[in-house]
Amino acid sequence: MFQMLVLCQANVCRSPFAQILLEQAFGNDSGVHIASAGVRTIPGYDLCQVASRLLGSAAPTEHASRPVSEELVMGSDLILTMEPEHSAMVSALSPLARHRTYTLVEASALAVEARRRGMLSDPQWVRQLPEVLNDLRGLVPVPALRDPRGRWRGRLEPGRIADGHGLGYSSHERVLRQVEEHAKALAGIS
Repeated sequence: MFQMLVLCQANVCRSPFAQILLEQAFGNDSGVHIASAGVRTIPGYDLCQVASRLLGSAAPTEHASRPVSEELVMGSDLILTMEPEHSAMVSALSPLARHRTYTLVEASALAVEARRRGMLSDPQWVRQLPEVLNDLRGLVPVPALRDPRGRWRGRLEPGRIADGHGLGYSSHERVLRQVEEHAKALAGIS
């Protein structure tokens, strides 16, 4: 079983949202298990209401936030984060995981390029994903997304999907749509 871990700050919005979308994209028969956690969370928080609303019937009936641990990191084949700082925290927790840790934005950009180059054409492509992404790291520009707080704020640093909490419903929704876009791109869904 291929283990994928998705991380955000509190594990109540971005990472569980990406987890559900990636589970849908890869499907039950893919041999891929996707988990989520938070880099700075307290265990037991529910899924945020905006994420739950956007997921609709796909929203989990029960979700409890959990903190990332060295055990979760070491047991994962691919680790996806929402912000570069989260990737740095993973590397500090377990330096051996650096070669398989990416922001979701970075991983999706690398996967799109890998598909363009024919590097992910094998039916078992997901198992090749960590190695292929690592081979292309630094060779593909990482996009800078628009700041969800408004058009006048400009762009965020490359690879960052902002935290939507406290930004209001429409900004929060834009953040989650960015998560959705990059989760689908990673999975090869247009």
